[in-house]
Amino acid sequence: MTEKLPSAETLAGMPLHEITITYGTAGLIGRYNLEVASLPEESQWQLNQAFLSAAEWHKDQKRTNGPYIDHILRVMLRVISHYGIDDPDILTAALLHDSIEDQRDKIVGHEGSTVEEALAVVTETYNPRVAAILKALTNPPGDISREQYDEHVRQSLLGEPDATPVKISDFADNAAGIFWTIGEDKKHQLSYKYLPLVPFYRDLIYQDTYPFNPEAKQKILKQLSDAELRMNDIIKAARQQSVGTIASKHYN
Repeated sequence: MTEKLPSAETLAGMPLHEITITYGTAGLIGRYNLEVASLPEESQWQLNQAFLSAAEWHKDQKRTNGPYIDHILRVMLRVISHYGIDDPDILTAALLHDSIEDQRDKIVGHEGSTVEEALAVVTETYNPRVAAILKALTNPPGDISREQYDEHVRQSLLGEPDATPVKISDFADNAAGIFWTIGEDKKHQLSYKYLPLVPFYRDLIYQDTYPFNPEAKQKILKQLSDAELRMNDIIKAARQQSVGTIASKHYN
């Protein structure tokens, strides 16, 4: 059971994962309302439409540590509050960043829909720029190897720099926030998937592929370093446990 929401000032200063743990989805929505309140009315309308769509499309999805919409909200909130980005198209893409990949049948309205059909709906509902950002954030259909995933991310972000803030925020939520993931196997799986991309993300920040402000750059670089350390520790612990298990079978 979540607690009653605190004052706006307290909520605005809390870390996003702390809001999630203490106040749940209601707390994240409260923070969302605070962050978008100062935006132009047209931007607010677009973001609220995207939020309501994402909440509906992902309502049956869960993560190991809570409802999927919590992840979506944290990704968007990190972009606007940590990175200082108020571009409505980038923020809209943050709210919809997993929709094309996971929920395109709901977007299009029939089973067996394609990525192209879902992107066409996004283009009509919002604009071509939001669709282009989402295309860069969407993994190819089907199972792909870690190497294929790495290459897709690299090519997509280099080809569509406006997708970079969303991808970095998504990475921060999954990797820098990996200790909030429930299940040691899941932590190891995510660490193995995300760790190889840290140097690439770091290079993007240094090379100004997307023009983050100086404060945001420092926050992102710290998030990358923290994530790298945490994931290395998780992988190391998993390897030691595996070796220990093998040794115990042979020598006990």
